[in-house]
Amino acid sequence: MNAKNQKQRNTKWTFEQKKQILEYSSQNERMCVSDLCVLIEQDLGYSIKRRTLQHYISNRDKVLSLSDRKTGGRHADLEQALFLWITYARNDNLILTNDILIEKAKRLSIKLGNIPNNFKYSIGWLERFKDRFKIKRRLIHGEAGDVNLDIYKEEIKSIKDEICKYDKDDVYNMDEAALFYEMLPSQTLSMTAKISGTKQSKKRITLVFCTNMTGTDKHVLSIIAHSAKPRCFKNFNHNSYVDYFHNKKAWMTSTIFNDWVQRFDLHVGKKNKKVLLLLDNAPSHILLSEPKNVKIIFLPPCTTSKLQPLDGGIIRTFKAYYKRKICLFAFENFENEIKQNVSFKDVIKWLKECWNNISEDTIQRCWKHVGLYGEDLKEIDKDMTCAAIEESSLQEIIDKLNVKSKLTAHDYIQAEDNHPTTSIMEMTEDDIIDFIKENSDEGNKDNLLEDSLCNEYETIKDETVPKAEDCKAALEQLEKFFNDKDLSNKKDMDAIYYLKNRIDSVKILKQATMYNFLTKL
Repeated sequence: MNAKNQKQRNTKWTFEQKKQILEYSSQNERMCVSDLCVLIEQDLGYSIKRRTLQHYISNRDKVLSLSDRKTGGRHADLEQALFLWITYARNDNLILTNDILIEKAKRLSIKLGNIPNNFKYSIGWLERFKDRFKIKRRLIHGEAGDVNLDIYKEEIKSIKDEICKYDKDDVYNMDEAALFYEMLPSQTLSMTAKISGTKQSKKRITLVFCTNMTGTDKHVLSIIAHSAKPRCFKNFNHNSYVDYFHNKKAWMTSTIFNDWVQRFDLHVGKKNKKVLLLLDNAPSHILLSEPKNVKIIFLPPCTTSKLQPLDGGIIRTFKAYYKRKICLFAFENFENEIKQNVSFKDVIKWLKECWNNISEDTIQRCWKHVGLYGEDLKEIDKDMTCAAIEESSLQEIIDKLNVKSKLTAHDYIQAEDNHPTTSIMEMTEDDIIDFIKENSDEGNKDNLLEDSLCNEYETIKDETVPKAEDCKAALEQLEKFFNDKDLSNKKDMDAIYYLKNRIDSVKILKQATMYNFLTKL
């Protein structure tokens, strides 16, 4: 146990992880460093040494001014811009040569305006750039509109052979999906409760799903939104529900992808496991460093709709659950004759609840559906009823809504199917430069608040945080409820007593922090 903890504590933290740790520390600045280390491990999953955390806090400005040096050369802005252009060009099936890349680098440097005139765009620099961003490996894959799986027969066989080397619990799939989190099945009713005829809300986030083959490990859901710190996160620990990322477009980027991979690698490393991760060949899926505990295999181009388990029904079932929540929210508002805006807090809670509701059976059937679980596809197709059942349930609720121009449940669930989830789609040269400048200028990051997901809502009111005694009293009432109805089981009681002990431990930490604060006066 000690060796395992020591290995975790010697982790080299990435820039994004350091930033997340410092943000968490700022929210609990009155706590002593030792107590902060405990909370950071509980809430963020990072086992960090007390001396390391103290160093980060004492040198906060210096730590935040440094980014990961491995991700770029001397002129990181130029390399990031060139990399984005390459992935965009690859998406359009352009043939790229060294001469073309050097010429494009020169044009981008002029628009950036911060590259020295004496900089030499040599072949040596270009080769080092391609090595840093693994350009060679990613450019060998072509794209095609209509894919015949027979073309990739050998590659698919190789993937299945690799899967067979792992236990089913150790084979994972990750995929992104866009979500209009306020959208109703109507073109004439929006969630902002304004007059009839308003334009449908299309506030969008990107969701990142990941699960193993058996469904026994559904990795924590990740969301990519617009704002760095939405106002509605006040007095709300969103890290207990989801992993939260952000950028101005709410798209998956190579930076976020690599951060996600590092977190996933840490997650499986804590279990002392070596796992296999299946990914599609999205332009943003560029590995900057190889994970220690995760072997990554990319699916053949344009085959994800047929080979990717998450696309085989898991995401569709999730969206059916979530959109049922939204419709019920609107229906209850209508029945009670109230005008209530959806809170992004509620959205996050609903997302976690819906992800938890995806059963192991559903996940296993979807892996079988794409032919990666080892059972006959024809037999499995007949059993693929979970998504259909949820779609039918959603349709019943839609029929009850008093709205015009209703979408069917089928169309409503797939409303975001053609919406991009990566930042490479349709980016011009000027868009690339703007994107690089926005993300390299620390002073501009606070401006993302102008795009906050909560800015279009009413002013967020301060919520009263219940006292520890009130929470424990509520748990006692919950215990009586289950016992009186003779519905309780061991898991229920274990959960209730776990929460009671958790409240006591938080209370002790706060008391110790107050004592330490007073003794310093």
